[in-house]
Amino acid sequence: MSDNGFLSRETVLGISDIAFETVHVPEWSGSVRIRSLTARERDIFEMEVQRLKTDKKWSTLTNFRARLAVLVCVDEENNLLFKPG
Repeated sequence: MSDNGFLSRETVLGISDIAFETVHVPEWSGSVRIRSLTARERDIFEMEVQRLKTDKKWSTLTNFRARLAVLVCVDEENNLLFKPG
């Protein structure tokens, strides 16, 4: 941090700000650990959901929640539980 209280680029880029939360899933009779997406991951996910075809917008909401779960469910070592496909 500089004398004026502002963070430097290096400081911001060096911070690990991924958040984690344990979520109980009654349907699975247990809990899973989820992580937040990075800004880049979220941008890519949102672009895949909203695709442009000619002049019309097409929404690809098929399996929306399942595709999101694949990206955020991790084990205790932060490895994805499911393979993106």
